[in-house]
Amino acid sequence: MLEEDSKKTTLDLFKPKRLRRNMFVMILLWLSMSGLFDAHVRNIVNLNYSIYATFTFSALLEFPADMLTIWGLDWIGRRWSASLAFLLSGVFSLACVFAFDSSVVVVAFSLMARFVITYGMNTGQQIIFELLPTELRGQGFAVVNFVGIAATMLSPLIVYSSEFVSPSSPFIILGVAGVLASMLPVMLPETAHEALADTVEQADAFGKDQGFFHVPILNKHLDKKANSVQSIHTQVTVLER
Repeated sequence: MLEEDSKKTTLDLFKPKRLRRNMFVMILLWLSMSGLFDAHVRNIVNLNYSIYATFTFSALLEFPADMLTIWGLDWIGRRWSASLAFLLSGVFSLACVFAFDSSVVVVAFSLMARFVITYGMNTGQQIIFELLPTELRGQGFAVVNFVGIAATMLSPLIVYSSEFVSPSSPFIILGVAGVLASMLPVMLPETAHEALADTVEQADAFGKDQGFFHVPILNKHLDKKANSVQSIHTQVTVLER
């Protein structure tokens, strides 16, 4: 068994059908996360406000976003947390376009987008780590991370499109990209409160029994209700005897 496992390579992550699909989704997700996060950080240069103040406020949002992630990962789950975060980042960025006459409003919406994209980055990273099988997690993450780093090379083009396209173009691009990126996490299985895969075969079968609207807090409530009903039924059966 050990000899067989030692022969596994990165290419084995792309052989099983479901795992191959998940790998491509994870690559696109990491690419989107890295590009959007880096572009949001850089985009403060397009805010008609003090760059020192906006950068300070932007940096201060990191801690509460990280703390919220702890709660969100457990209750909402990885996939819906990331999806909602990307969607909101897109909505807030597009809102900047319609409020372009007010620099204060644009700064406010931009900081909101920065907050949720930080939250989305945290949750998106977590689901990718957990979906990769233990035996090839390092190799799989190296592939995903390589593409993500390549994506950050494109973020300056988004930010500085304000100089050769229009002042609002970075916000439009970030908005549309955020909305499109929100479709990726929900295409992956949920990993919260699940036994994670150790092998490629387990990773390929992971999440087959999950529905599209699988949310940890709802499932926990339904399981608790089902256990309560089962307990009452058992007690009634004992009393009847």
